[in-house]
Formats: sequence, C-alpha cells, structure tokens
Amino acid sequence: MDSTLRTKKKLRKITKIILTFFVLQILFVAIFIPFCYTILWSLVDPEVGWSYTSLFPQRLSFYHWIYQFTYTQVMQGLINGFIIASWTTMLTFLVALPTSYALGRIEIPGKEALKIFVLLPMVLPGMAIAMFLGRILFYLGLSQTYAGVILGHVFMNLPFMIRVLTVSFEGIPQDVVEVSAVLGANRFQRFREVYLPLIIPGFFAAGLNTFISSLEEFDISFIIGQPKIPTISTILFSSMGTNFVKTQVSVNSLLLIIPNFILLFLIERVLKQDYLGASLGKL
Repeated sequence: MDSTLRTKKKLRKITKIILTFFVLQILFVAIFIPFCYTILWSLVDPEVGWSYTSLFPQRLSFYHWIYQFTYTQVMQGLINGFIIASWTTMLTFLVALPTSYALGRIEIPGKEALKIFVLLPMVLPGMAIAMFLGRILFYLGLSQTYAGVILGHVFMNLPFMIRVLTVSFEGIPQDVVEVSAVLGANRFQRFREVYLPLIIPGFFAAGLNTFISSLEEFDISFIIGQPKIPTISTILFSSMGTNFVKTQVSVNSLLLIIPNFILLFLIERVLKQDYLGASLGKL
C-alpha cells in the first residue's frame, strides 16, 4: 500500500516537472525569442545591416532609436498615449462604479440578463464601434480632440470595468456591511469605509487592463484622433504600412511593450499577485 502511494506521488511529481518544462518551452519560443529578436532589430547598425544568413547582427547601434525620437512623432505619441490612458482609466472607473454597485449589491429584476447585456459591446468589431462613435463625436464637435478620443476609449473599456467591479462588490461579506451599519455608519460612510477599500483589488485588475488596452487601442485612436492626436499605437500601425521598415517597427513595438511590463511590475508590487488573479479569475 505504501509503495503504491509512493509510486503515485512520484508519477505526479514527474508529470508536474514535464508539464512545467513544456510550458517554459512554449513561453520561450512564443515570447522570449521574438522579444529578443525585436530588441536586436531595433539595434541594427544601418551601415552594416542584418541579412538572413546571419543569426545575429554584426554590429549594434542606437541609430534607429535616436532617429525615431528626433524625426518622428514617437515622443508626442507616447505623451498622448499616457495622457489618454490615464484619463480613460479614471473616468471609466467613475462611470462604472454606480452601475457595478447596483449590479453587485442591489436586487434588481433581470440582473443576470443585465450583466450579459453590459458585456455585449465587447463582442462587436472594434472598427465598427470606432466608425459609429466617430460619426457621433464628429457631429458633437469632438472629433480630433483629446475629449473625443478619451470618450471613445471609455466606451470601449467600460464593459470589462463594470464586470470586474461587479464581481468585487458581490464578494464583499454582508456581515461586514451589517456590522458597520450597527455601529452607526450611514450609507456614504459604509460606501467609503467598507466598499471602496474592499474593491481595490478589483479596481487595480480592471484599471490595469483598461490602461494597457487604452495605450494599445488603434481603431478609435485612428478614427477619432488622427491626424491631430497621434498615439504610439497609431504610429506603430502607420509604420507597418506601405513604408514598412522592420527596424522602425521594432523600436515602436518596444515603446509600446516596455511601459506595459513596467506597469505590470509596479502593480504587482502594490498588490499581491493572488489578489489580481482572484479578481480576474472570477470572471
């Protein structure tokens, strides 16, 4: 009996090792290698170049980075992207908060159907939504303005924010709310002292997704914001058009990827990783 249990434990341990190995292999091939080659392409010396017969470039240079920041709108695109993403995250949270509270804490007829209805914009094509919002914002005089682009980004990210915050409100223990009421807290005090602190993990999870999604959003940024408000995403897609230059595309891609990595690291330092996973895992 003991030998059978030991054998099963060994098999489980071996299975875990094999699965871990395969997962690491997939991550290495699908993420690490392309990321490294993107870095190398961004550092190719234009005087030497990089042919397909060589595994690595013969000489590295920061020429393409200097060129992008000197002669293109990359810096303005980064500034615009971070401004728009910051405002989008804050406004999306404020707009989603009342709806999420109602869906998460108040008994409403047909609440489950409303939860599904809220998510419907997520299944629509991004370009179709961008064309629709672009026409409306054009008639409102908000086309090619920061306000117009931010409103478009808020509309695109609102369903996910509502969903995550709704789950966060639903997860708040009712006895905690009742104790605060017994101790004399009014509705505003309960919302401020009980609800808001307990939905912080959900806000960071949804806020992180909203910020990154806004930073990478192309359809709305292009339809509503161009040409007056370039963002790093529109610059990246433009460089992938008829004037495709792999070195420039690599620089722009890294400028879009690196801030997201930094943001993920900072958020993980602020909150424990299992809180973020719990917030996203309840979807």
